[in-house]
Amino acid sequence: LTERLIGSLAEDISPEISNAQLAQVRRRNTQVESGEAALIPGDEALARVRNLVAKHLPSS
Repeated sequence: LTERLIGSLAEDISPEISNAQLAQVRRRNTQVESGEAALIPGDEALARVRNLVAKHLPSS
């Protein structure tokens, strides 16, 4: 079932978008490998986003 779902999703994505996504993944991988970019754990990323959102919301 999982393979069928993934296959059906892949069919709906245009080749241009798929190629652009693959190119972006390759660029990001190169940046991480070179040290230009760093990976952070998902929970840390979410905490950073929540903090930024909280800072920019009007206080009630």
